[in-house]
Amino acid sequence: MIPVFRNIVLKIQSIFNGFDPLAFGPPMQFDHPSLHPIFIVGAPRSGSTLLYQLLLKHSKLAYISNLMSLTPNKMVLIARHTNRLHKFNQLKESDLGYLSGLFSPSEAGSIQKKWFESDFSEISSNQIRNTVIAITHAFSGPFLSKNLLNSLRLKQIKRILPEARFIFIRRDPLYNAQSLLLSRKKMFGTINKWWSVQPIGYEETLKSDPFYQVIWQVLEIERTITNFCKKYSPDTINIAYEDLCKNVKKNVGKVSEKFSVELKKNVGFDDIGHMNAIKLPLEDWSKIEYYHKKLTKLHDS
Repeated sequence: MIPVFRNIVLKIQSIFNGFDPLAFGPPMQFDHPSLHPIFIVGAPRSGSTLLYQLLLKHSKLAYISNLMSLTPNKMVLIARHTNRLHKFNQLKESDLGYLSGLFSPSEAGSIQKKWFESDFSEISSNQIRNTVIAITHAFSGPFLSKNLLNSLRLKQIKRILPEARFIFIRRDPLYNAQSLLLSRKKMFGTINKWWSVQPIGYEETLKSDPFYQVIWQVLEIERTITNFCKKYSPDTINIAYEDLCKNVKKNVGKVSEKFSVELKKNVGFDDIGHMNAIKLPLEDWSKIEYYHKKLTKLHDS
């Protein structure tokens, strides 16, 4: 997204970042377990936006669109009156997770930050819960979210939405780390500045080699998710980015079967070529390999 436009959007969101009055009241309940919300988690640049789009293209799911994200205090109202226009049927090229178009799925960054990083009262927690359920009703399908900062908000999500289910996407950590470096370069013009999700303890890595930082970032996020899901969400679905690209139908079907998500009719499945290729000078790629071996050996010991 163009920085100036992004700042304008964030300003609008901050002005209207309240709860929709339609979400007020006592806590609502999901009509059926098949309608329980689903959260995509993983490291940034792991293929999560692709998975988000593929699930919405092929499955009957609810989501927060760019239009809904723009004015959170009217989000439920917008969902109810424009649900027929929210038909995501074609994949789009993303800009570091952003998808253009009013009805395209949004990461809803400022909304989910407010939902899952604030120390809310019981009343506010009810409003978050009711918002998710109201959107679910508007779309007649389970709520799907993709915001990778949620990978560090898992306990808060489960506290407010104990029915929450998770899809954990992973990518080969070497290519994942390379993509993080390239994203740093795109965003800041340098690989020396941290970008995206900040796991606990990331400050201790800031004086380290950037190649070390990105491998550590991927492995630490994955370790955090793995430990949480083993303890609190054992029914989490694990998907590998590389396998998703080769076997779209199989992976979308796995989500449909395990989480009882209804598939759309007459939507063809086309497999996708993955983006794994060495794009850095070999000397830099060797640094990623070195730090990966060093950190995985440390974790295994």
